Amino acid sequence: MKSLDSVYDLDWHPRIVIEASAGTGKTYTIVAIFIRLLLEKELKVDQILVMTFTKKATAELRDRILSRLRECLNLIESEEATTDAFLTHFLKWLEKRDNEVVKSKIREAIQNFDDSRVLTIHGFCQKVLSEEALSAGVSFDLEVTQHDDLLLQAAEHYWRNFVYRHSGSDAGKYYISKLLQIASSPAELISYNGIGKIIGKPDTELEGETIEDPVLYLENVISLRREMSRLWKNKKSEIFEILNNCDVSRYSGYLAGRSEKMDRFLKDSTLAEDTPQSL
Repeated sequence: MKSLDSVYDLDWHPRIVIEASAGTGKTYTIVAIFIRLLLEKELKVDQILVMTFTKKATAELRDRILSRLRECLNLIESEEATTDAFLTHFLKWLEKRDNEVVKSKIREAIQNFDDSRVLTIHGFCQKVLSEEALSAGVSFDLEVTQHDDLLLQAAEHYWRNFVYRHSGSDAGKYYISKLLQIASSPAELISYNGIGKIIGKPDTELEGETIEDPVLYLENVISLRREMSRLWKNKKSEIFEILNNCDVSRYSGYLAGRSEKMDRFLKDSTLAEDTPQSL
């Protein structure tokens, strides 16, 4: 492989293939080429294809490219000196360019980075087959899968610990039932669409409700459900009398059916339903 300096004065060709042994700077070089294609050739992030072998390598490449883009943007805005070889060449290149235009291109690349084509070989095949299903003569829901022993071992380890930790209480069993609604086995958990997307994008940040102790929260919910069951048992006839004698006469026609649904909900020891139907 040539010296890394060659990445700064590389002759452009339609395809660039890098092949070298471990620790020789392949990732560094690929990241540099990616940035140059964005800025010099004025390509968009979804117009550059980077393919590698493993999900781990793909994740590292995505992270390194995104980090380098942010470093370039920070360098323009801060105008600080740098000892980084790539950033030093970047500053020299920048002297003859409009900084605002370059900043705009980098910001756009960062904002649209989810559209980047940094893929494993099987991921690239999946994308092509999904986008060109008719031309390829394949099913629209065809999936290209890759067996990952280490990922499966991690999923099995997580599954065993999760079930062991939570099988000793009603709240824990309910928590386990939520996992089983997502997947019936560790292998199915890996292939679950949402988790698959997260694994493939290490820069993804999860958002949503945050409960410090889910099992304690569920214990409180189950306790309230038991209290609701007690009240329903003791006050059911009184509730029916109120509804039958209220001004809204249509209630009386539905009471029997809805009472049965409430009975089933409160007697369900498996906690299969989160809320009663037709409350």
